Amino acid sequence: MELILAGVCVLLLSIILLYFGQRFKLPSIVSFLVIGMLVGPFGFALITNQEAINLFGEIGIILLLFTIGLEFSFQKLLRSWRIVIIGGAVQVCTTIVAITFIGRLFQMQFNEALIFGFVVSLSSTAIVMKILQEKGEVDTLQGRTLLGILIFQDLAIIPMMLVLPFLAGDRGLDLSVLPLEAGKIALIILVIVVMARWIIPAFLFRVAREKNRELFLITIAGVCIVVAWLTSEAGLSFTLGAFIGGLISGNRIIISMP
Repeated sequence: MELILAGVCVLLLSIILLYFGQRFKLPSIVSFLVIGMLVGPFGFALITNQEAINLFGEIGIILLLFTIGLEFSFQKLLRSWRIVIIGGAVQVCTTIVAITFIGRLFQMQFNEALIFGFVVSLSSTAIVMKILQEKGEVDTLQGRTLLGILIFQDLAIIPMMLVLPFLAGDRGLDLSVLPLEAGKIALIILVIVVMARWIIPAFLFRVAREKNRELFLITIAGVCIVVAWLTSEAGLSFTLGAFIGGLISGNRIIISMP
């Protein structure tokens, strides 16, 4: 289908489904998921280019998490470090153990049940944070608790990916890559901290002095993409990086916006 016509159809369908979703008190994320299912290659096939779908999907998630990060208090997040470690560890470990046990009850192999537990223990940061944003609970106690657990889940993906080849029986667990991976993650985190503490504030202040709104907004978008790319290079999710980019930029935007 022609691109413009496909865009018009998507917009019309979005208006209809979002309206009915609002009438029935459904979160807008549910309507968006249904819209994606209908217009995608397995629905009405209005959009069939899989590469374009993946690209626009990733861009949309990055911008969504970046926007939510702008609304969140970085200082309150730092005070919630116990939630990240304790709450996240309890949620991930108990979920993995419970799902593995249930899988064994259904006669699944231990390796298969454990991998299934890995999958179930993880959540979608974009969906959870979008729902919290709509309810105005991003910067509340429950919002910070959920965010801490989501951050731990993103970090837990790294050891999960390292043991997956061993569980699948492809090869043994290669412990030699652990120091390299840990060093890469530490380096990326150090770069992000340095950017947040010294580079980004000074850079945004200099850009704001130009009093050009378009330049300022493009610069903010650039910060979002760079931080998301850095976290993805460290083996973490780019959505977590986009959120961190929003946290880094939030207070600076309030102070510097021309």
